[in-house]
Amino acid sequence: MSWRDTIRPASFRGVAFYVDGDDHDFGQRKAIADFPERDKPRGQDFGQKAKSFGFTAFVIGDDYLDQETKLIAACDAKAGGELIHPKYGRKWCECIESSVSHSSDELGIGKFTLKFVEVEEGATAPSEDLQAQAVAAAATVHASAATDLAANFTAAAPDWVIDEAQTIAQKFNAQITAAAAKLTGFGAPLNDFIAKAQALSADFRTLVNAPLDMAGQISDLVRGLNSLASGPRAAYSVLKTLFGFGSGFSSPPNTTPNRRIQIANQAAFVAIIGQVAAAEAIIAATEFEFNSFDDATQFRDELVGFLDEMALSAGDEAFIALRAARAAIVKDINARGADLARLYKYTPNQTEPALVIAHRIYGGNLLLENEAEILNRNQIKHPLFVPGGQELEVRNV
Repeated sequence: MSWRDTIRPASFRGVAFYVDGDDHDFGQRKAIADFPERDKPRGQDFGQKAKSFGFTAFVIGDDYLDQETKLIAACDAKAGGELIHPKYGRKWCECIESSVSHSSDELGIGKFTLKFVEVEEGATAPSEDLQAQAVAAAATVHASAATDLAANFTAAAPDWVIDEAQTIAQKFNAQITAAAAKLTGFGAPLNDFIAKAQALSADFRTLVNAPLDMAGQISDLVRGLNSLASGPRAAYSVLKTLFGFGSGFSSPPNTTPNRRIQIANQAAFVAIIGQVAAAEAIIAATEFEFNSFDDATQFRDELVGFLDEMALSAGDEAFIALRAARAAIVKDINARGADLARLYKYTPNQTEPALVIAHRIYGGNLLLENEAEILNRNQIKHPLFVPGGQELEVRNV
């Protein structure tokens, strides 16, 4: 393995950045004593000096401001955090110097000067139940979504306006019932779920006069997907289908006051479904077991993308709740993913058995387990014939 294969992507507290240059300060703490009539001083050893790591770093891209904000927050945070050094790997450090600069000659880039000092892991970091915080934040999203529905849904409207809203409820009924069927097949739990979904449509004209009750039934149905699922990933796979509920609906013409009520009712009903689905997705995410750092960050970025999109159309209270939930789940996933293995790309020169590749990369320990991981991660059809020249995703040593 060449030195290029050992280079790791740099990050601090799970926030990635690119490195243009780095320096490493190390050595012993020495007290130098000069004595009369002696040409050479004497050094007294006081142990190792604090190891520090400096970077000339940058973030770049269309979203560089978001990346910059995350890195500034990571550096501003109290206590220590995980630094992934490109050459020296995982270190527990505190950021002691940080600055960022911009230039009109280089748009779309933020340049950082960073310095970290290695500290004792856990010595300054308070213990936090980040998963519980994310679950609590998700519960706030449920509550704010209900409040938004009550504020924006109008029941005092002609029958045809309520009929249109009921049609949307029926579409929700059909979509969530189909999603539940994918989770469990047929049986008593699914039948109970279907009955609750049908009740929402059947009792709709009564529920419109009590929008908080209607919001409660919608929340209970979406929560039910988590209960029916065999695990958090199965739940998430169907919950995210609700994020885009209503995206294909045609917008009514904005021509009369009643049409405007119809538009507002449709938007309110669509919004609560997406928001409570997002809340339940966050709860499911707190129970995920990630296979690697890359798995954690890829999932985090996907979920954050959904949450950001949803926040754009949310009311004030729901917007605040969604942003708080976003911050909580990002903090949770970053913490749980920080110590997981990183992945990198490896390309065998020739077709050969996966066992040979596993031994070359990882050595003789846990050889069969490492072979199985390579096969599963890259969906290799035959363990004896890993195609040469085909890029593989493997765990960093």
